[in-house]
Amino acid sequence: MKNTENLEKNNQTLESKAYLHIKEQIMSYKLKPGEILSEIELTRRLSMSRTPIHQALLHLQREGFVEYLQGLGWRVYSLSLKDIMEIFDVKIVVERIIMNEVALREASSKDQIRKCIEKMRNAAKKRDLDEWIKLDHELHDQILVLASNSRAISIINQLNEQLYRFHSRYPPLDLAQRQHDHDIIVDCILNGDAEGAKKNNSESLIKLRDEMEYVLHKIIFPLTDYIV
Repeated sequence: MKNTENLEKNNQTLESKAYLHIKEQIMSYKLKPGEILSEIELTRRLSMSRTPIHQALLHLQREGFVEYLQGLGWRVYSLSLKDIMEIFDVKIVVERIIMNEVALREASSKDQIRKCIEKMRNAAKKRDLDEWIKLDHELHDQILVLASNSRAISIINQLNEQLYRFHSRYPPLDLAQRQHDHDIIVDCILNGDAEGAKKNNSESLIKLRDEMEYVLHKIIFPLTDYIV
């Protein structure tokens, strides 16, 4: 019995290792959209059996990072324009729940959000785009920490990870405007203005969605067959 339990734990550990490795490769574009993934090659590269590799790929499939094609095998999923528009449609709805919860939290619990937006302002003034993007992700994480709806958090985390592939390659067209939008949303959160936080966050997401659609049509489609 103990041997069976140990084997199961070992497989779970290996699956986690394989999952994190493949996901990092996808997020960093070492594995590109549309690229075929060989389970045999992955077992060789990661020095493990096919079972944890297969389970890791199934996990990534559920999260929208890979797909299985009959006759071809596993492939890194390429987000289409329709996918991205649908992601924003869901974010606009679900983030209203999160904004409402976080804005109504006690002021003392929002210190990390306040500190993060101040760092973002400094990064925006310096035009330090890499630092700003890193802090942007940190800000969203800090907001989610204060939310209590676990299902809403799970949905947004998954959607944000899918969009990260796009954001990491195609930065904001207007950093000053994006920072201004963040300032307004965070001011509403810090002042307990739930309606303002929901309204301004939705408007910001709509602007970001429209910007991404513009980038896709004007910049990406003429240069490549895939999006992200």
